Amino acid sequence: MTITLHLPPEEEQEIEKRAALRGQDVDAYVNQLISIEIKKKPVFPFEAAEPFTRAVEASGMSDEEVDALFEDVIQEVRAERH
Repeated sequence: MTITLHLPPEEEQEIEKRAALRGQDVDAYVNQLISIEIKKKPVFPFEAAEPFTRAVEASGMSDEEVDALFEDVIQEVRAERH
């Protein structure tokens, strides 16, 4: 597969510098970065959150309100455990 990346000059220079520090050419270095990223397990399966995300967007809740909702639920769970 061939992928074309359009990077700002400073990012391109940083990638070239890091590749050189590892004794790799840019292609090998970028391939290594992609392989590492692909092997990571997602922290949270985004597909599972999609219904919740849609409901929040439809409700018009702000980020602060969503944070407060989660904090309330966390406190309730902690209270139930004790």
